[in-house]
Amino acid sequence: MELRRAAVIQLYGGAGKSKVKIAKLLKTNKMFITRSLSRYNDTGLMTDRGRPARPRTVRTFSRISRVSQRIRRNPSRSIRNMAKEIQISRESMRRIVLSDLQLKAYKLNKCKLLSEQN
Repeated sequence: MELRRAAVIQLYGGAGKSKVKIAKLLKTNKMFITRSLSRYNDTGLMTDRGRPARPRTVRTFSRISRVSQRIRRNPSRSIRNMAKEIQISRESMRRIVLSDLQLKAYKLNKCKLLSEQN
């Protein structure tokens, strides 16, 4: 998509072609060209505008790095205990570990020890 926008800007500004000719060359509609040019004139960028969103309050980058350091120090610590220590909800801690850090729980399985007789 960004390559097409770059081509639109280059053809319109550099080559001086009209919007209709650019639409035929790139095989796209005229509205895409109009939006791309207005976006470039407003922001000076070819990328999408940032979407408005509510700022993060619990899963901040500093808190994610703190959780990562705690897990590195003691990987056998449970999510529930870490959530109590940091004073956030268990579900938020679970999201930090699974989504942000992309870690999985490792459950140690017990099995019988095989000896020479078996």
